[in-house]
Amino acid sequence: MAVMQTNPAEAMSYVVDRTGVAAALLLVFVLAIMLVLWVRVTENLRLKPLSKGLAAGFVMLVVFNGVLMVRTHDNFLVSIYKETNNFQAQYDEFAKQCQKRQERLSNAIQLSDRGEDGIFVLVIGESQNRTRMSAYGYGLKTTPWLDSMRSDPNMLLFDKAYSCHVQTVPALTYALTAKNQYNDIPLEEAVSLIEVAKAAGYETVWLSNQVRYGSWGTPITVIAEAADQKVWVNSHQGDTLDTDYYDGELVSRLDSLKKSGRMLIVVHLMGSHTSYHSRYPAEFEEFRADGKASEYDNSLLYNDYVMENMLEKLREWPDFKGLVYFSDHSEGVNYGMGHNHSTFIYDMAYIPLYMYFTPAWQQTNADKMQNLRRETNAVFTNDLIFNTLLGVMGISSKALDEEQNDLTSAGYDARVERFKTLYGDRSVIEDEKATE
Repeated sequence: MAVMQTNPAEAMSYVVDRTGVAAALLLVFVLAIMLVLWVRVTENLRLKPLSKGLAAGFVMLVVFNGVLMVRTHDNFLVSIYKETNNFQAQYDEFAKQCQKRQERLSNAIQLSDRGEDGIFVLVIGESQNRTRMSAYGYGLKTTPWLDSMRSDPNMLLFDKAYSCHVQTVPALTYALTAKNQYNDIPLEEAVSLIEVAKAAGYETVWLSNQVRYGSWGTPITVIAEAADQKVWVNSHQGDTLDTDYYDGELVSRLDSLKKSGRMLIVVHLMGSHTSYHSRYPAEFEEFRADGKASEYDNSLLYNDYVMENMLEKLREWPDFKGLVYFSDHSEGVNYGMGHNHSTFIYDMAYIPLYMYFTPAWQQTNADKMQNLRRETNAVFTNDLIFNTLLGVMGISSKALDEEQNDLTSAGYDARVERFKTLYGDRSVIEDEKATE
């Protein structure tokens, strides 16, 4: 799936970021030399024809191995092919079922609480590791604004948030829909957060600095395209991870939105996506001592600045009620690694989660605020963002409510042993025990 959802520019960026420009150029040079040598050798090489016996043996070997791969269901090649096809089929079906989900949703929402008035903002960070953030105890001042907000009574920082997967599309597919690791809802039937908000009468906005692959490229763009207002500041559609703007541009674009007294705004940052040095202006090059790790820290410093300015602007809006921030996944930067499920370490799942609520929201939701405060040290996986945000907004339906997965609910199930990551393949309790 990673290969299917990447592009040449992202692949080259990954190689350069992991090996360095010199090593990448050396690899290209070596491959070129090998190609030249191969051409020169094969020009003068005359191969003897195979004997009939060897040819027959070769054909039998090929047929035997082909049959073996087809008949054996757990071998490497067949399992990759089947798993990838299954995932892609689910994603395709997710898009096809959009209309049916909306019809079912309209019926369900008619019998439920349609939420409260106000503007709610969900911000999706990218590749952020909370252990590199000073607000979570890191030694360098990478998040000075968030550090100061820890003492703000309107701000809540959650200390044990994990991602449900370590790649963007799988993580956000669950985070932004009713599907999670703990229920049995088929993905294609899982309504999205945007769909629910629209059915409940909210004006919905998708504001992004990520590459826009196309209307039906991935489940994330399927979810985004359902929004009433869509703003993609990154014009490099489908063939690059370059950006026209740093994430600060998204703060400026908030002013251009058509505002309503009932809104859900989803903001998708470029955040700390590799290559790290491309994610911040030169004036945020505060840390330099540790190569790429310092570049990563600089990207966190800039992200902190962006979020400070975003919240400052939102607090000027009379109808603003609250902001929820989380990262799609983390980055194994502490070990010189990125994020890949095949080389999984728990660092790749350590994400920040914080929330800000206005006194007006807290006044009418005192019980929810109390529940949230109680759970700031509880384990949470980001596939439960859907349930928690519905709780924040006050949207309720028998078909959607999962109080055990909603941080705002008194019934939130905080038992460590139930939590998973990598779509259920790894248990969070393993990490909890290892770090005790």
